[in-house]
Amino acid sequence: MQKQIILFLLLLSSSLFAQKYDFTTVDNLFESNSDLFNNKVVCMVKHHDTLIYYKEMGGIDSTSIGLIASVSKTFSGITILKLAQEGFFNLDDSLGKYKPMATTYGKGSNTIRQNFSHTGGWLGITDYHEDNNLSLQQAADSIIQNDPLLYEPGQAFLYGGVSMHLAASIAEISTGESWRDLFQTKIAQPINLNQSSYCLGNENPRIAGGMCSSPSDLMKLAEFIRTNGKNKEGISIVDSVWMAELWKDQTFKAPQLIEIYPFQPIHNNPYQADTIYYGFGNWLDIYNPNTHQQEQISAAGAFGTVVWINRCHNLTGVIFTKPPSSFSELQALWYEIMDEFRNALPYTCHASSVTQTTTQTKYVVYPNPSLGLVHINNPKLAHLKIEIRNSNGQNVDYAESDNALISLHLNSKQKGLYYIIITTKKEVVVQKITLI
Repeated sequence: MQKQIILFLLLLSSSLFAQKYDFTTVDNLFESNSDLFNNKVVCMVKHHDTLIYYKEMGGIDSTSIGLIASVSKTFSGITILKLAQEGFFNLDDSLGKYKPMATTYGKGSNTIRQNFSHTGGWLGITDYHEDNNLSLQQAADSIIQNDPLLYEPGQAFLYGGVSMHLAASIAEISTGESWRDLFQTKIAQPINLNQSSYCLGNENPRIAGGMCSSPSDLMKLAEFIRTNGKNKEGISIVDSVWMAELWKDQTFKAPQLIEIYPFQPIHNNPYQADTIYYGFGNWLDIYNPNTHQQEQISAAGAFGTVVWINRCHNLTGVIFTKPPSSFSELQALWYEIMDEFRNALPYTCHASSVTQTTTQTKYVVYPNPSLGLVHINNPKLAHLKIEIRNSNGQNVDYAESDNALISLHLNSKQKGLYYIIITTKKEVVVQKITLI
């Protein structure tokens, strides 16, 4: 009875707000392509916190539970960010720091950040991370011992699940808890994800692709991201500074050895990007080159489920299916549907109101190569957050200051290119320097 009441309220709410927006094209796309998702689909879309569209077909609804494949990566990524916030590790800590055997095998330099952005150098798929007879730690050890590094960490992007498995093993070592327990206590319970779990893998949960969830829980995840880490009650579970990692290119535009995201998709690509890059367990769908604003991110799984968050339209969306007949065709349809929702909603990212990234020299930055120092001249005495990353995307220093002149030691004095990321209340300024 309670389930029927919930579904009635969802349908009523959706029908009321559909009067304000024209979703006829969306309805037609679902109806005319029902064969692509085996006539089983649920779609939920919210504008701000208000449900504006709800559709169900084929006997499944918002509470139906199914495998979500690579959407798992976003759940896992947020769990890692929460643990980093609590100080269990730094995102730029190396695998070898927690698993010395990795250093012994010459595979210890890849970092948690790299492993959660598919730039750690590992194979995409291996037998060990899907072996139900192993524990997660045993799987990680087997990967380290037997699987090669294909390239130097940070030098390329290779999509898959192996590297995220290794990052999760660090989480278990640093906390002394199992990955399943960490997800439940740190993320699932505070957000009230009562229909989400790692349903594949027994003691070796598939970090990058082994979760089951429901459209309702997936929407909770999307809203959690839209509100920068707050649950439904407005309580901050993951600080916004950590949630911001989801919106950053964690690959630093490394060459993509396998392009899972379609190259220059017809839809969902309003600025005609050549390549779609990767965040922290999620895709960076829409980047505006004019405002330097990351407008939309998403998580998509091979079983036909996709979650997206567009902060320029204050929109969150979920499309949930059972395993489709053709994921590549279905993927193209999802992007077309996303286009239609964006077209129906007001665009709110204007130059006067958004955080912009510029390359203007508002803050004088100059290096002292002989001492490994970076000096930042801040004439306006504005409060600054300063982050220094190397060309591989690794953080090498961080500071906050109100001082007019700031000097930072680089942890690495190696020659090469560095990015200085200066954040104020109004903007983010990115400048490049080269230590010679």
